Amino acid sequence: MSDTRQKWILTAILAAIEVFLTVTNLGYHTVGSIAFTVLHIPIFIATILAGLPQGVLIAGIFGMSSLISAYIFPGGVLDYLFRDPRISVVPRLMIPFVVFIVHKAVCYIADDNTLSGTVICSGFAAVSGVIANAAFVVSSVAILMPEAIGITESLSASTIVITNIIAVNIVFEIIAAVAATWITVLIMELIDRRRAAAEGPTAGPACDRTGDKPIKKTFRKWLLLFMALTCFSMLVFLYYLFTNQDRENAEILLREKSEDISRMVGNSGVDVNKMDLTIGDSGYAVIAEDNEILVTGLNALEVGRLTDLVRDYEQVPQDTACGMNVNGVPGFGIVKIVNNYTILFFVPDSETYAERDRTLGMLFSGLIFLFVILFELISVLVERNVVQKIQEVNGSLSEIRAGNLNEKVTVAGNTEFEELSLGINTTVDALKGTMREIAEKNRAELEFAREVQTAVLPSGSLTGHGEFGCTVLGYMRPAREVGGDFYDYFLIGEDKLGFVIADVSGKGIPAALFMMRAMTLISNFVLEGKSPAEALQRANVELCENNDKGMFVTVWLGILELQTGTLEFANAAHNPPLLKKSGEPFAYMDHKTYRRGLVLAGLPETRYRNNVISLGRGDMLFLYTDGVTEAANTKMELYGEQRLLACLEANFMLEQEDLIREVRADIDRFAAGMEQYDDITMLVLKMA
Repeated sequence: MSDTRQKWILTAILAAIEVFLTVTNLGYHTVGSIAFTVLHIPIFIATILAGLPQGVLIAGIFGMSSLISAYIFPGGVLDYLFRDPRISVVPRLMIPFVVFIVHKAVCYIADDNTLSGTVICSGFAAVSGVIANAAFVVSSVAILMPEAIGITESLSASTIVITNIIAVNIVFEIIAAVAATWITVLIMELIDRRRAAAEGPTAGPACDRTGDKPIKKTFRKWLLLFMALTCFSMLVFLYYLFTNQDRENAEILLREKSEDISRMVGNSGVDVNKMDLTIGDSGYAVIAEDNEILVTGLNALEVGRLTDLVRDYEQVPQDTACGMNVNGVPGFGIVKIVNNYTILFFVPDSETYAERDRTLGMLFSGLIFLFVILFELISVLVERNVVQKIQEVNGSLSEIRAGNLNEKVTVAGNTEFEELSLGINTTVDALKGTMREIAEKNRAELEFAREVQTAVLPSGSLTGHGEFGCTVLGYMRPAREVGGDFYDYFLIGEDKLGFVIADVSGKGIPAALFMMRAMTLISNFVLEGKSPAEALQRANVELCENNDKGMFVTVWLGILELQTGTLEFANAAHNPPLLKKSGEPFAYMDHKTYRRGLVLAGLPETRYRNNVISLGRGDMLFLYTDGVTEAANTKMELYGEQRLLACLEANFMLEQEDLIREVRADIDRFAAGMEQYDDITMLVLKMA
């Protein structure tokens, strides 16, 4: 719950509930002889779901309601105490701080970002609030008005404080507080989820429970709940066991003392020593005649009539030990009639259950200490023997996922983790073997593809004879994978020479297959007598069909008439060739001067245009793919067009084969060992 407006709306609702419960007196409930309050529950809910300031605000309202209730409903024997704001208000303001600290601590220990984690943590906070409410109030009374709760020299303050804390029926308040808190948390969670569904991705992380769910916290969550329920059940069982035992002992003591005192009264009348009318440390006997009190034990009484001393005296049975309230103090008593004297024998609950409360106080402290020790010990053992080993396995798996297949899982200590380590290592070894087999198979297939690719390319040079003779020679050096570059040259009849260079997008077998298809289509259309532009246009339409992988190819296609030296060519987005006219330097055939079109297999409606130039004796044409100019060195610098131009200019006098070799060597010197990522393809046409 993160929306500030929503927090204050919830706080306003809780404040209204607090006021309503106070005004209507519905904040106090009884089940038989058991009485408990629910007025402190809104404090827990506000602190857990809204925050500490909101919890303090509700606590102030609760304190004021206790103060007002003490005046409006003065029915309880201790209600006058709550007219003091130091008892009714100040202790309640401390409750949200305890709830806030406990909630944060338990969430830090056991909240695993699940709904159950949120519910369990809120339940612990609510329990701490119930205990804090009773402890702060009783401690305040013990400090300010110790006599009001029976603190005497014979009964220590610690025992009386524990007795009074237990006497507020804390078990019922814990059950009511936990139930109300859980229901509210679940309702707010449902509201947050509906808001998240309505707002979609903008709902924010507060509505998202798909985050990390660490196993350590999940384990601690359930361990905390199990141990708390075990301790709670044990304390409740021991409480009722010790209560029954102490009650039986009190009845036995009462009967024994009643028999002794009855005999004394029967023999001597009221002429008995007050010390003989004492029962235990704080119990006593009261002798009355015709409702007038004649003599009592150690206690000095402010009333003189038996009916004023014992609440609901008329309903008290005779000769039967039962619970009763004498002079505003709860306890056990017996009423007997001896020689027209009415004798009341009474032992207060503070003495009856003193041993129980001392024992439970020590047990509670010991259980809390043992709870913390066992919880931490079990948590540490689980973390070391389970969580850390899972983390070690995950660490090794992360290395393996990152590509380090030599990583070994070596988590030992018990059979399950050893088997898990062995299973992972065996699986990785099998994977490595399979990868080696696949790599070897791929290597063989790539090698075969390279051989096929090389086999379809022309080998050696081709010489055309006519008025203008020429020689054409091509070269290709594939990259580490099968590429898509190709070149081709062939005679068209006896007086024409066709030559082509191309670069297919992509690498591998698909590129090689696409290359072979494009090469076959182009050469077939040229041999059918199509011009370069027509051949490219027809090939483009064919290649666009069933091109599911979206591949394309750049092409430069030329047809040279050997009798006239006329070169007709078309360019489909390929690199501009370098032309050297006799007696002139090399120059790029730029696209502004010579028209070119889009790539083949791009758009079926693409049209291409022919370009025409004349070649004379000694002229040279150098064609290449981008693997030449885009070769990179270790500094990631490109070889570039200017280096290629300079290399050609420096070596144009060489034979075609030597010229290609020199360009290749210059590229290798520039790359300085950098791996080749693209095919390097060149084609040289030299006029005789």
